[in-house]
Amino acid sequence: MANSGQHVGWLKKAETFAEWKQFKQAIVAYDKATKLKSNYVEAWTGKGKVLMDLKDFEGSIAAFNKVIKLKPQDLEGWFFKATALEELDRQDEAFACYDEALKALPNNEGIQFFRGMYLVRQQRGEEAIESLNRAIDLTPNPMYLMARSVALEQLERYEDALSDLDRVLNLEDSTIVWINRAKLLEKLERYDDAEKSYDEAVDSDTDSFMAWEEELLFFERRENYEKALKDAEAIADIFPDAWRSWMLQGRILKKVQRYEDAIASYNRAIELAPVAVEVYYGLATCYAMQDNLEQALANLRRAIDLNADLRGSALTDLAFDNLRETEEFKTLTATVER
Repeated sequence: MANSGQHVGWLKKAETFAEWKQFKQAIVAYDKATKLKSNYVEAWTGKGKVLMDLKDFEGSIAAFNKVIKLKPQDLEGWFFKATALEELDRQDEAFACYDEALKALPNNEGIQFFRGMYLVRQQRGEEAIESLNRAIDLTPNPMYLMARSVALEQLERYEDALSDLDRVLNLEDSTIVWINRAKLLEKLERYDDAEKSYDEAVDSDTDSFMAWEEELLFFERRENYEKALKDAEAIADIFPDAWRSWMLQGRILKKVQRYEDAIASYNRAIELAPVAVEVYYGLATCYAMQDNLEQALANLRRAIDLNADLRGSALTDLAFDNLRETEEFKTLTATVER
């Protein structure tokens, strides 16, 4: 046969184009592959994914319909079709797609999991838990337990959600699980246990910026600025090239009224991220607290230029009490109804 094997070559070309994000060339190559072999599931699947990257969700649905027709026992086609329908906000059809998939794959824990996650996103917690229970009964996968924990949290069943996270931690150490666990403990007002869980998150991965930041924010919420500042100093030491390191340090230094040190930290953040709106706003508050009105207004103007919504924040921020009667402050916040 003259075309023997050519479809494989076109598939490989398409995959290379897709990898390099040359999506239009990838579509052409996928089409050549399916023209040579009309039932080429891999090519239809690849084309559907590329069309999703291009936000052509209608086209991707057509491709995944072909995948489902050719291989109804394959989870991938059902999942991506439902995802495309969800992107188009055709929620009834997306849910129906998951139910059709269940008929084709009655014992597939994956489809139960994805259906459950869809229901979580739709804030349909009880139904989500039913689906996730079935997935977990088939395979107690840590990811499934984490998903059910989210659904239980939506329903404010915090103790049950915590139990699922503890089961995950018995199976594997996970920074994100320690963080989620800590947040649940906060909701249960078990603050000492929450602190221990944040500590475990940091200890499980000392190179996780998220773990350090979440613990710092916890201490800030608890108004424990001594511990928050220790975390801020650790973050700046471990991640010196991250602007958020210095922004966080500046914010905590401001809380303890060390304004000159806070300004130095904020300025370091600006060197790393010249358009970081939070930093200019932080600087404005520091200068205002020092009665340096000129610098306060200059930085507030820069912050508002970057994010006009900060006009409203400035109006109610007590740090700017000494600016309120200045004409420039009134001009900066003039578009907000008083």
